[in-house]
Amino acid sequence: CTIAQKNELKCVRWYPIDPAIRISNREGHLACVAKARTGHRRIVLTGGFSDDEAVYVINCGTPWSRNSRPWTMIRTRPTQNGPTQNAGFVYGASLTHIRSEENSSMFVRFGGFRAGGYSHPTSMVAILTVRDEGFQITSHWEEKE
Repeated sequence: CTIAQKNELKCVRWYPIDPAIRISNREGHLACVAKARTGHRRIVLTGGFSDDEAVYVINCGTPWSRNSRPWTMIRTRPTQNGPTQNAGFVYGASLTHIRSEENSSMFVRFGGFRAGGYSHPTSMVAILTVRDEGFQITSHWEEKE
């Protein structure tokens, strides 16, 4: 009997929130949980070494309460301004939720790499704003020097 047999590892099984929206494979992605003033939580996922610059917003459901809400996921293509053409392409950076207002959440991204093989490190700070505009969610990167 080997250690592996004695300590059988459980595997994680991923279930799609929305089968129509697939998140492409990536490494070094950025993810952060934000809590809105209403108390609802959302997960923002972006970046990473991938061919996808989208921002994914996962609205966390509450299946265990009487006023349950389903989990939903939205894919948004961020607009941007700043010195870099593809502000969303960074992997291995940090992403931190800094503020929620009635219809928007702001996140700050710092550091990371802009090319494969852990090369071209950046010390650029970028602000990601995710806005609820009616039935649509938009996102915007703004780089700070």
